[in-house]
Amino acid sequence: MKKLIVLMLATFFTLFSAVAISAQQQNKLLGEEYHHAVSVYHKDAVEHAKALYWLARTFPTWPEATQDVAAEHVEDINRDLGRMKRRYGQALTSLTEEEKKPFGMYDKAVREHYKQATVYAQALSDEVAKDTPDPKRIMDLAAGVYQQLEAAEEAHIDIRAKRGVRDYIPEYVQEIRNRPIREGK
Repeated sequence: MKKLIVLMLATFFTLFSAVAISAQQQNKLLGEEYHHAVSVYHKDAVEHAKALYWLARTFPTWPEATQDVAAEHVEDINRDLGRMKRRYGQALTSLTEEEKKPFGMYDKAVREHYKQATVYAQALSDEVAKDTPDPKRIMDLAAGVYQQLEAAEEAHIDIRAKRGVRDYIPEYVQEIRNRPIREGK
């Protein structure tokens, strides 16, 4: 009888440990996905900022069609900033309080750069909404968004490296390129 009870307790603790480890690994993987999503939204917002800078530099007279395109870029920057902030927060909630401690200064830097990028993006929204936007001001504001997002991503890369978040593996990219295209249903 004692052997049966000991065997049952050992089985229970083994299963409990396996579930706890599995949940911890799942939480880490979920955090990795959020970190990767932050980087994707970052790249998208940076591309829109570069496009706005190019528009303002190329079209100093700012024709109406340019204003429509610029408004779409600004809208996309704001959308990506919101997504970055949300996913970044989710990535950090996947950490325990003990795990968050080493990231304090990097976290502060990321949040400050996001805040500054948001200020620039709001000013861009206001400028592009004007009847006659100033292309030089748009260039300055787009450069501000770009610089703040790049600085935020540098700090985010440090967090990812210290946390052990894996980058996308290059052989997967090669696999995707070589995969045959099939008709979908």
